Amino acid sequence: MARTICHMTPDADRVAEITKQAAEIAKSLPENLQEAAFNRAFDALSESGAAPARGAHPGTDKPASAKARGRKASPAPAEQSTNAVGVLVAKINRTEHPEVNEASIGLDRALHLLRIAHTDHGIDGLTAIQVAKVLTEKFRHPTTHQAIRQALNGAGNYVDYVPQTTGAAIYRLMRPGEKYLDAGGANAHDGRKVEGTKPKPKSRRGASKKPNRSSKDEDATSRKRSGKGPKSMIEELVDEGFFESPRAISDIQQQLRNKRGVAFKATDLSPALVRLLRQKSLDRERNDSNQFEYSVPS
Repeated sequence: MARTICHMTPDADRVAEITKQAAEIAKSLPENLQEAAFNRAFDALSESGAAPARGAHPGTDKPASAKARGRKASPAPAEQSTNAVGVLVAKINRTEHPEVNEASIGLDRALHLLRIAHTDHGIDGLTAIQVAKVLTEKFRHPTTHQAIRQALNGAGNYVDYVPQTTGAAIYRLMRPGEKYLDAGGANAHDGRKVEGTKPKPKSRRGASKKPNRSSKDEDATSRKRSGKGPKSMIEELVDEGFFESPRAISDIQQQLRNKRGVAFKATDLSPALVRLLRQKSLDRERNDSNQFEYSVPS
């Protein structure tokens, strides 16, 4: 009996260590996701080699095969215990990313989400299923993974397509895709088909052919005349010392409108500001109203 206890104690210790690690992973997520996250983390840790899996053969460090355990093989890395969907749904602040819901087409929404996941949450790449779930659950924009996959597969060099040996392929945003978003995406491309738009009504005989200029047309015209995008314009403000004091997006909009004669929407400025944060040209902190204010790093 003494020999049996001595022989089994290391296994018990390793199982306890796996349980502890799985609990640490799960507690960082919302309460309603913790149980599922714990189970997935326990399975992943058991099979990863960090500790022997449940059902391992005695005298070896190799876990029993999925077939021997009577269950399916583990999912692809992007679908495992990291639980990218749970992390993004829990941690993304929807009000800070209006560009997602204001995007005109599904491709732009998917590209914006890939950038948010990578830049703000360190998740480098998502599957079409994950993109569709986050857009539906977090941004309340119902879509399907088939529609997202079709859009991303047709995105050319905007994304990197990474096939997996098991599970769905992973999509990563590339530099041309970032430039496309910074330029305004489909909203800024004249003549491009945009989802949800209605055909222009035929003009009646005798009606004036001069179109009415909307504020959106005026914004686009002012940007076109300036010859510069939002990132370049913000960089000029950085050089001029505008960000020596913390500035909210509304302050930046007003400065560009009053001093440059250029009108940008918040959704135009937000991606440019994120890029400047990544370049360490700017820093940001929340103010008393829980809004971000941008300033030069101290």
